[in-house]
Amino acid sequence: MNYNIGKTIKICRTIKSVTQKDLAKMSDIAPGFLSLLESDQRDITYSTLQNIARGLSMKTSDLIKCSETGIFDSEVLKGDLHG
Repeated sequence: MNYNIGKTIKICRTIKSVTQKDLAKMSDIAPGFLSLLESDQRDITYSTLQNIARGLSMKTSDLIKCSETGIFDSEVLKGDLHG
C-alpha cells in the first residue's frame, strides 16, 4: 500500500497523540497549512518535511519510509533521532 505523505504525517501525529496545533508550532508552520498538507491539498517542500519530522521526533527518512511502505513500525515512531 502506498500512502501519500500528508496521510502519513496525520497517522504519525495521531499515533503520537500530537494535535495539529502543537505539531504546527513545533514545525514552525501555520496550523491551517498543516491541515492542508495532511489532506493532500498542498505540496510539501523537503525543508517543511524535515521540520515536521523533527516536530514528530522522527528522522525525515523514516517519515518517508512510512509513506512509501505504509508500515508504521513502533521503533521508528518511538522518536529516536540518533538510532
